[in-house]
Amino acid sequence: HNDQLAIQAGRPCRNEEWLTLTGEGRRILVEATKTPMFAADGSLLGVLGIARDITDRKETENSLREAREASQSLLAEADLSRQILLSLVEDLRSSEKALREGENRFRAVFDQQFQLMAILAVDGTITEINDTPLRKQGAAREDFIGKLFWESPACRGRPEWHSMWPARLAQAAEQWGPILSEDIYLSGDNSVRNADAATTAIRDADGKVVAFLIQATDTTERKRAEDQLRKLSLAVEQSPASIVITDLEGRIEYVNEAFVTISGYSRQEALGCSIQQLLAAEPAVELHESMWSTLAEGKNWSGQFVNHRKDGEVFYEFAHIAPIRQPDGRITHYVAVKENIT
Repeated sequence: HNDQLAIQAGRPCRNEEWLTLTGEGRRILVEATKTPMFAADGSLLGVLGIARDITDRKETENSLREAREASQSLLAEADLSRQILLSLVEDLRSSEKALREGENRFRAVFDQQFQLMAILAVDGTITEINDTPLRKQGAAREDFIGKLFWESPACRGRPEWHSMWPARLAQAAEQWGPILSEDIYLSGDNSVRNADAATTAIRDADGKVVAFLIQATDTTERKRAEDQLRKLSLAVEQSPASIVITDLEGRIEYVNEAFVTISGYSRQEALGCSIQQLLAAEPAVELHESMWSTLAEGKNWSGQFVNHRKDGEVFYEFAHIAPIRQPDGRITHYVAVKENIT
């Protein structure tokens, strides 16, 4: 389909495609550029496809985007909650009826929030807390109300918070808008959880601070996913085996750090070059013919190469090379995992 789009456009077309690495069962996302090739008489010769692995980059971008969206959402929720609370404060002043209606609206909004929400007096004493932390802590409202926030069940075992939270409230009182932070807390089963928090000073019509609003969203699972992604990315880059991905002509599109260390060539020097011309230390016509013939049949190939580093030093590698297939079965790339056996 992407080849046809490039042919119809008559110019290079860029797109993203998912590929499955044969033998590994691992899927990667590549950025592919398809360029129609025409003869002098205008007839179509074929379509040239060049792709590079952007899986790690895309996953990192997605994680960063999710983190940024979460932060933006937290800001928006903090502002919305502050506006709601200020509106409720005005309602409470009007009459007893408005007081009852305001209290009902406040409690409905407050308790149905998925975040931890707490309202503190100016000295840090908890005056209101919603249902979310009560469920996570397996505690009653009475375990929180009337206590300093940093002495509540969620903050147990964190003596440093006794100085950190008063300082944070003082900072919030000096600025407009929320203070964002990344915190940890203990759940009811004593497991350590991560949270993104916002601390906002609530002011009256004259700008005087009358309370503080604490909002926190549990980010434990997101943090674990980010850590796992980081581990997978580091595993590829820090693998002792040299990993190379080429196009069907053997031009290099990706190398890991082991390749750079073993070969002496930087990524910038290697990308776009023929791996055979870049590294081969001696002619090996039969070996390369056997390799390309096997790969062209869609089979895996293993064998030993005699290569040279950038500085001319000869070294030996044992390589496992496999075709990379598109979902429709077309082979578009090769991946080589090579071990230095010098």
